[in-house]
Amino acid sequence: LAFLFGLALWVTSVEGVRRSNYKLFKTMHHIGFWGWLLCAVCHNWYIIWFTLPGLLLYGIDAVYRLYQAVSLSDLIPDMQTLNSTANSSSSSSAADADSSRSSSSSVRVISAVAA
Repeated sequence: LAFLFGLALWVTSVEGVRRSNYKLFKTMHHIGFWGWLLCAVCHNWYIIWFTLPGLLLYGIDAVYRLYQAVSLSDLIPDMQTLNSTANSSSSSSAADADSSRSSSSSVRVISAVAA
């Protein structure tokens, strides 16, 4: 059974398959790895100590990528939306225009720091 999981990993790792269907490659690697690991642990339980460092590094990388995906710059609205809102509210009074400009400039500073 572990051989079949390994074979699936190998077949989907061939350059032609990987380039033509990356989603299949990635899905089979996730399924194949966990299947192979389960079979390997059932065969010799101490093999987990050989795979643990790699699993820890993979976990750290996954958390780091998740942190990058949900960054502060994604939470700040883009400048075109802020400018159109500021332009529509500037006709109401000069004080409102001054406050929208100052808040717009502070958002630029925050987005520059976040980037």
